[in-house]
Amino acid sequence: MMRGAASIKKTVSIVLCAFIISTLSGCWSRIEPKYLAIVNSIIYDIDEEGKYIIYAEFIDASPSGAGEEGEKGTSSLVVDAKGDSPREALSDVSLTIERSVFGGDSKIRFFSERLAKKDITDTIDYVLRSRVTDETAMISVIKGEEPQKIHEATLGLSDTLGDYMHTMSLFQPSNLSKTVFPSTLDFVRDFYRDGKQPVAGLVEVVENESSSEGEESEGGKNKYKIICEGLAAFKDGTLAGYFNGEEARAYNFITNQVRNTHITVPSEEGNTVFNISKSKCSVKTSKEDESIKIDVNLKIDSRIVSESSNIEISQPETLEKLEELFNEKLKNEITGAITRAQKEFESDIFGFGEHMHDQNPIEWRELRDKWDESFSEAEVNVSVESSVVRSGELKRPFRYEEEDK
Repeated sequence: MMRGAASIKKTVSIVLCAFIISTLSGCWSRIEPKYLAIVNSIIYDIDEEGKYIIYAEFIDASPSGAGEEGEKGTSSLVVDAKGDSPREALSDVSLTIERSVFGGDSKIRFFSERLAKKDITDTIDYVLRSRVTDETAMISVIKGEEPQKIHEATLGLSDTLGDYMHTMSLFQPSNLSKTVFPSTLDFVRDFYRDGKQPVAGLVEVVENESSSEGEESEGGKNKYKIICEGLAAFKDGTLAGYFNGEEARAYNFITNQVRNTHITVPSEEGNTVFNISKSKCSVKTSKEDESIKIDVNLKIDSRIVSESSNIEISQPETLEKLEELFNEKLKNEITGAITRAQKEFESDIFGFGEHMHDQNPIEWRELRDKWDESFSEAEVNVSVESSVVRSGELKRPFRYEEEDK
């Protein structure tokens, strides 16, 4: 009797589940991939009349857009449009694109130098409100007056601009630390954080000197090349200025974002190249009367990867001298970057204000609303401590061994 009741209960449960499933509707707003125009990258620009211009790079998600079997490449198309707002400009893309625009898979958002100098907050506001955009896309500024030229540049081994920048963000930090690849969400977080101003990536489109005159690669993309170096510093949503590669590296050291980098230190005998394998930056802040003091201490483990001088780098006194030269060079680079942010940008892109907030919460109450002004007048002291943990397989430079023969 109990088994019969259990069987009936099980049957009723199965029927009930089947009924519930049958009443569930699918995604009513679903659009098949073959009807989507997927935004791979987008450039936001503005003209002299204040009209917004966009240059959207689309990839074809349909099977026919992948090319013939065995054929390399992904079908893509660049479309420009104009409007009184970023959203209106994007809507006007529909004048020439016959599919539904989908921005949820964008790899990067570029801002022209013109728009960045004016204000990018209206565009960011639209991006955050839209249900078809994604906050994980990187954000970068294109240096120069003609941002659209980036679509005429060679893309290395990539098929689309968005994929090129995405792959660059994955592997360039493992070889260099001379730029940044923040996401849109990173930018927004820094914009709203107390004591930290946001930064964006920086790209420049330059003529490709290696291309022969009149010679073009497939798709005509051989005239220009893309340089990803430096960063764009912002203040309250407006471009404050640019850091070059070494200054961007200093920024990465201070914000503990260096993954791998090489630094060449010249001496009287030649050049020593250090590879940075580990770095840790600590910041201490204080306020006495009206004076603000910021102490930046950097501790680094490195190894020598190249030595062109005629010295025995295995000797402790020699290594100590090289470490001193390295420390002095890096100290000057970091001090120079901070000074530019203080005096030229008047923008705390390093986040020293957050340290002030954490370490001096009472004093921060009166500094919060005018922190960038206080930062620009603060006394900043930089110290660098480094140690060579390995000098490679050679105890002496190759040149030294040659002369010993």
